[in-house]
Amino acid sequence: MPSPTVVLIHGAFADGSTWRAVFDRLNREGHTVLAPPNPLRGLAYDSSYTTSLLDQLDGPVLLVGHSYGGAVITVAGDSDKVAGLVYVAGIAPDEGESVNDLQGRFPALAMGPLIEPTQLSDGSVVASIDPAQFHEVFAADVRGGRSHRGRSSAPRIAPSPLRSTGSPTSAPVRRSPRSRVPRTS
Repeated sequence: MPSPTVVLIHGAFADGSTWRAVFDRLNREGHTVLAPPNPLRGLAYDSSYTTSLLDQLDGPVLLVGHSYGGAVITVAGDSDKVAGLVYVAGIAPDEGESVNDLQGRFPALAMGPLIEPTQLSDGSVVASIDPAQFHEVFAADVRGGRSHRGRSSAPRIAPSPLRSTGSPTSAPVRRSPRSRVPRTS
């Protein structure tokens, strides 16, 4: 069996560049690696987008999801091409469960007071993380405290539509091999 293509799916408030160090290391080790954008438009849309990307790839795929990206790979992982799922501090809902459901059951996942909602002119609402709180929310486990990565990433964290976290998983959750990498702090 050929080596799987590793597809890295970022979470909310982020972009593919958050995987840079992992991408570079896997690439140096000879793996085929992709870090596509996660559109952050709701779980059904985001997982459908990811599945359409998988459909364009030849051979097996190893999906890796961070945070909300874990929910995306849970649904997109139903593809026959997926050899396994890896959750890096990722959210792994069961069928019919939403990210909000998990945040209700596991309060440590909830980011409530750290989120700043903003209503857009079309009536939709996006959420942002206060840049002053970025390090605590996204880089608390980075060695060396407030590293250059934590500081430089804060100004470019992407707003996320609030509907992203309320959508329940609709596809059957595939029972492919899973691995979890917990947060280190």
